[in-house]
Amino acid sequence: MRTVLLWSHVALMMVAFGASPLGRLGLRYLLSRTPQPYFAVSTIESFKIIFLLGGITVTAGVCAGLVLGWDGGFSQLWLAASIALIVIAGLGGVTIEDRWLRRLGRAKDDSFTAILHERTPLLAALVSPVLWLCILWLMIAKPT
Repeated sequence: MRTVLLWSHVALMMVAFGASPLGRLGLRYLLSRTPQPYFAVSTIESFKIIFLLGGITVTAGVCAGLVLGWDGGFSQLWLAASIALIVIAGLGGVTIEDRWLRRLGRAKDDSFTAILHERTPLLAALVSPVLWLCILWLMIAKPT
């Protein structure tokens, strides 16, 4: 049973990595090529299912990981660090990137470009995959 749970955790987190930080980078790329707010709104709407899938798989994958970590104890440094990084990545996605997408979706013609090129959401979008890669490294290497 532990093997099934372990591979479910791995599979869920790989889907989550593709849907969450990489999906957001893909959306950001498409939005940078969008000429008008109307097209941005439809592009954001079309990505909502990807982000929903990402949220579900992140939640399920983290829950599976927590169940797996229950036996080994949460006092292991690599496990505590990976949990902290997933919390930071999640908070960055919810507090910075999601708010930015909502504001961009409501933007009018005159404020659209300014909101699109804000630096903090861009930084969050670039840091997120790095955090996920660090989590992946911690999960594989399990440094002591």
